[in-house]
Amino acid sequence: MEFNILSYIFLSIIVLLVIIIVFIFVWQKRKIKQNELLVKKTLKKYEDEINYNQSEIKRQNYIITDYQSKLFQKQQNFNEAQEQLETTTEKYQGNDEEIIKQQNILESEKLKFKEKTKKLWEQSIAIHKEKERVDNQRKQIEKTHQQVTDSIRYAKNIQTALLPPEAYFENTPLDYFILFKPRDIVSGDFYWIKKNEQKIIVVAADCTGHGVPGAFMSMLGISALNDIVSENIDISPADILEKLRQFVIKSLRQGVDAFGSKDGMDAAVCVFDFSEKIVEYAGAYNPLYLIRNSELSEYKAVKNPVAHYIKMKPFVNNRIEYKENDFFYIFSDGFIDQFGGENRRKYMSANFKKLLRKLSTPEAKMNQIYLELDKEFENWKTDRYEQLDDVLVIGLKT
Repeated sequence: MEFNILSYIFLSIIVLLVIIIVFIFVWQKRKIKQNELLVKKTLKKYEDEINYNQSEIKRQNYIITDYQSKLFQKQQNFNEAQEQLETTTEKYQGNDEEIIKQQNILESEKLKFKEKTKKLWEQSIAIHKEKERVDNQRKQIEKTHQQVTDSIRYAKNIQTALLPPEAYFENTPLDYFILFKPRDIVSGDFYWIKKNEQKIIVVAADCTGHGVPGAFMSMLGISALNDIVSENIDISPADILEKLRQFVIKSLRQGVDAFGSKDGMDAAVCVFDFSEKIVEYAGAYNPLYLIRNSELSEYKAVKNPVAHYIKMKPFVNNRIEYKENDFFYIFSDGFIDQFGGENRRKYMSANFKKLLRKLSTPEAKMNQIYLELDKEFENWKTDRYEQLDDVLVIGLKT
């Protein structure tokens, strides 16, 4: 298509805006990563110091207890000395020299008692000040951690706003669910939807990493898909992935210089054509599962990421005629790779397929399948294991 000069200028402005956005994303990503490392390093330093101080406080408390015991013994000795002095006074009445000698001994014991009491008091004050210092450090750590967390929570609001509303599935022949469980506050997994009267495009993507780095990549992916599809919803899934790959390579300067990022994403793209009852699918590492009459068919993805790769293969389009009560599933690897169970092992794709076949009966409702999948994931993970990655499963029923 030939562009006039205004179209060329408009396109240049769009490209410039994308480059600026990407630059801001990369700069913020590096800045947040540096802040995270600094906070972790500071937390480790303060935790070590707090542990040492707590140990020292225990030791000082032990010393204080020991001193208190000894002081109690000294008090008893002092009392005994007083009694002895009275006895000696009675015994040596008229003998002033002996009485003076005993009085001097008693005064000496009294001075020693006062010195030890003073020393103990000074140690108690020092320990109290050390406790105050430790408490102030802990409060500062908590404040810093809260500031970082608040920033990430605000970033989650931005990321959530960029995700398409599930209302896009309304007024289509599809029943659906989206199981979306970020590992951290923000997610490296994302979903994307675009539709018109005859077609709907559904994307499930898994970006490199999770948390803040993954979220930056997901925002880049959402922005790129918006530009790629735009008003042309007739584009094929394979072409979407190829254009997305070129966008990532160009935006992150991959394969160009040493500063280029190696990040990318895995993705599955489905295009439902309701007029022809056709599903087109293409995948980068992420497959498509079709369950029909409790039988599962797997459409394998090209083993290439959406990024620069050693040997970049073309993405392959799969064309499938769908029937009533067909179930389609696209997903990231978060569910399958989760450790859990009694023997702390991965869930694995075989168990995932078995579970989907069991749940995908013709009379099954997608919201019920959603609840069962969520329940299975939580029961597998339990409270003993941490969630290892973001989880995304999209189910579609015709």
